[in-house]
Amino acid sequence: MHANLTTAFLETVVPTARKEREYFWDKELAALGVLVRTGKRRTTKRWVVDSAAPRQFGTYPEMTVAAARAKVEEWVKTGADPRPAPAETSRKAKVEDARGALFKDVVPGFHSDEGPRWADKTKQGHCRRLSAAYFGELYHKHLNEIGTGDVTEQLKTIVAEHSYNEARYAKWSLMELYAYAIAHGLAKYNPAAGAKVYGKPEAAGESKGQVIPPKILGEWWLAAADEGDYGRALHLAILYGGRISEATDMTGSELEGDIWTIPAERYKTDVDHSLPLTKMALDALAGVTRETGRLFRISNPRRSGRKLMARLKAKGTDVSGFRPHHDFRHTFRTVAVNLPELKAAWPSLEERQMMVDLAIHPKKKAKHDRHGYDKNKHLAEKRIVFEAWANYLSRLTGGNVVELRAAVMA
Repeated sequence: MHANLTTAFLETVVPTARKEREYFWDKELAALGVLVRTGKRRTTKRWVVDSAAPRQFGTYPEMTVAAARAKVEEWVKTGADPRPAPAETSRKAKVEDARGALFKDVVPGFHSDEGPRWADKTKQGHCRRLSAAYFGELYHKHLNEIGTGDVTEQLKTIVAEHSYNEARYAKWSLMELYAYAIAHGLAKYNPAAGAKVYGKPEAAGESKGQVIPPKILGEWWLAAADEGDYGRALHLAILYGGRISEATDMTGSELEGDIWTIPAERYKTDVDHSLPLTKMALDALAGVTRETGRLFRISNPRRSGRKLMARLKAKGTDVSGFRPHHDFRHTFRTVAVNLPELKAAWPSLEERQMMVDLAIHPKKKAKHDRHGYDKNKHLAEKRIVFEAWANYLSRLTGGNVVELRAAVMA
C-alpha cells in the first residue's frame, strides 16, 4: 500500500483488517517504506528500504521520518547501505586478542553487563554460583584452558557438597558466563554445553532448595531473636522444619498440653498435623497467652524476612541467594537424617529419611482409607527427630537456642 509517510500518518496507522503485518511505501520516495506489525500488546513500526527486497534499518519513533528519508535518499544516490555497520570484529580475531582472560576476571563484567536484565532471584543465584566456592580451581583458570571434562568433575563436587539440582543450576550459570565471554571475544568455545551432571534427580514432591551452611544458620537464628513476633514465629518454624505460615498463623486453640496440632485447613496435605512440643518449645511458649486467635502479630512475613536478610548482610553475613523460609525447611530435611541421635535410633538411612519426612510432612489420606489419617500416630518418633534437631541448633548457637518472649493477645 502507498501513502504519504508523515509523522501524523505513522502515529495512527495500523494494518488493515485481518492482517498482522503490512508494508506502507512512500508516494514521493518509492524506496522508503515502513513495516507495521500488530501483536497482542503493541504495534511496532520499522523502517525498510527497497520494495524489491525490503531490508529493515530502524524503528519509528526512535528514528524520525526526516532521518529515515535522508538515509534512503543517500542509498538511492550512492548505494550506501542505510543499515548500521557491525560494530564488532570477527569472533576469531576477538578471541586472539583476548587470550589472557581468566574466569575470575570475566565474572565482574558478566554481572555488570548482563545483570540489569535479570530478576533479583536470578542475579543472586548467578553471583553465588559463579565463585571459587562452587568452581574451585577452575575459578582461577583461563577460560580457554577449561575443558568439558574439567566442568563435569567440578559438577560432581557440587552434587556432593550441595545437591543434584544445585549442580544443574551451576552448569546453567557457567553456560551463561561462557555465552557472554564468546560474544565478547573472551573464549573460543563453551565447555559447559557438553558437561554432564551425575546424580539422582529429586523426586516429584521432594523438597527443593538449598542447604544453609551451619555458620550462617546459627547467625540467622541469633539475629531473629531481635525481630519481635516475626523472630519468635521464625524460631518455631525452624525448630519444626515447618512453613512460616504454620507458625505465624498459630492460635492458642491449637495447643493442648505438650502437643501442637495444626488443623487440616491450615496444612498443605489437608490433614491434621500433630507435633510434640519439646522442652525447648514449651519453654519458648511458657509466657504466651493461650486464647483463641493468632498468638503473633505479623502483617507481612515475607517482607519481614527480607528485612532480616538485609540486616544480616549489613553485618557481613552472606545470605545472598537463600530463600529465608523455604531453605530452612530444606536444610532440616537434609541435615537431620545425619544427626547422631537419629543414627542411634534408626541405623538405616532409608529409615531415617522416612522418619524425618513423617515428622514434617504427613501424607494426605487415600480416598479408599476408611479409617483416615491418625494424627497422634508416631508422636514418639517425631519427638526423637525434633529433639535431635534442637540439639543441633543448640550446638550452632552456643546454647542460646530459644529466646521467645510472651506474645500478648489483644
